[in-house]
Amino acid sequence: MVTSCDTREVWYFNYTSENPGYHSGKTSVALEALSLIAIIVVSVIANTLAILAIWRSNHRRNIHLIFILNLFVTDLLTSSITMVFSLYDVFHPGYMKCFQYLCKIQNFLALFLGLSNVSAICLIAIHRFLGVVMSSRITIRKNHAYVMLVVAWLIPFIISVFPVSGLVSSSVYMAGVHSCSPDWKETCSFFIIMMIVIYGVALPTMIVCYTLIIREIRKSETRLRKTRQRALETETSRNDEIFGSPNETLPSNDNPTEVTTVSAQVDMATKERDKARTKPDVPAPCKREDTRSRINMSVDKRVAIASGLIISVNFVCWTPFFIVHTTCVWDLVPSHGLGIFVKWLLFFNCALDPLLYVALNKRLRKSLWRRNTLKRGPNRENN
Repeated sequence: MVTSCDTREVWYFNYTSENPGYHSGKTSVALEALSLIAIIVVSVIANTLAILAIWRSNHRRNIHLIFILNLFVTDLLTSSITMVFSLYDVFHPGYMKCFQYLCKIQNFLALFLGLSNVSAICLIAIHRFLGVVMSSRITIRKNHAYVMLVVAWLIPFIISVFPVSGLVSSSVYMAGVHSCSPDWKETCSFFIIMMIVIYGVALPTMIVCYTLIIREIRKSETRLRKTRQRALETETSRNDEIFGSPNETLPSNDNPTEVTTVSAQVDMATKERDKARTKPDVPAPCKREDTRSRINMSVDKRVAIASGLIISVNFVCWTPFFIVHTTCVWDLVPSHGLGIFVKWLLFFNCALDPLLYVALNKRLRKSLWRRNTLKRGPNRENN
């Protein structure tokens, strides 16, 4: 009687015999394993620290940080679940062919978490668009944010059910990526669905949102600059009316005593006028409003840059995988090395998200630094 594991051994022997380039030696296995282990370690540590930094932050109730936290959670789950399946398959190639249910579960989780990552980034873009461009018309509250999060997880869940249930595609083991995935060659239906969701809906939505955000920020900067200029011109004009123009000449007077008195008055008036010009008497509320507007625009600009960079990096990491592995348009058979590279690049995206966001967010960097300083403090005192 042939067991499932015996079947796996027969399959693995046949596959490696037909594809000599597959795992040509221990060096190949070591490189794949070490590189994936490094990605897992960096991703888990980076996402965990980023989540703790947000959680310990005084601004953790900020709705934008809730959406960022959602992104880091999807990355952490991908690192600790999907990548671990692939790592085990590096040492035991084809083990998922022994267990069809395990293959379906792994396929579902990989699709679900991958699409949840895309929806999380899309959600961040939509929230920033509503907060910057539509702030005067729409106010996003916490209950709205939770509904958006539920929808962002529900859509990937529904899409991921299709290949597992066999409605649109089926789950097959792909040796080139050490994991199970939808059978892209069997039918183009699921491939078309994925392309529409990711490149037809999610990517254009993000591009439009951030384009409008940048446009609104530039318009706000222009309005603020013009307002400041008008305020300075008005103040200068008012000072000229009170103290007189610096080019005004006084009528001549032949009486020396009167000249001396007038000269003293002119000197005092000139000093007052120069002081008023160097420090315009702008009302305190106007100064506070001006400062608040500049701070808000600076924050919006930094967030837009960070989020836009994350979007760019995500699609740079995702696109090669779709070109090499998921197309049904042409019959592309990549080498094992190329297949692994694009898959590991997709995984590496989970480590880049928190690294980029924390690097560009001063508040989270301070939170991490404060946490590490508090940890090291007692040790130095004990020593």
